[in-house]
Amino acid sequence: MGLAKSYGEDYIGVTVPLKGINKFEEMLKDPSRFYERPQAVADDQTLTGEQKLSLLESWAKDEERLNVATEENMGGGENSRLDEVLTVLGRVRGSVISTSTQH
Repeated sequence: MGLAKSYGEDYIGVTVPLKGINKFEEMLKDPSRFYERPQAVADDQTLTGEQKLSLLESWAKDEERLNVATEENMGGGENSRLDEVLTVLGRVRGSVISTSTQH
């Protein structure tokens, strides 16, 4: 199961229940607010393969923007996880493609 966190709280072992909004849409805006590591997205059994891909692709775009900001001396000192996100994204993409061709 994925490790999720709520706003300003420690990581917990379940996804965060969000009231009054579409939870997945909120997660898609900033996956790193809900998952400690990209692998936690891949491990989250509550998500479909397509949802995992969407979250990881969103996370990768966020990390790419962070890298650009850092290169332009506009970053906040955060370390980029782009390589980690891309590695997990590649594995999930391969898994989803493999699963879809078996059906």
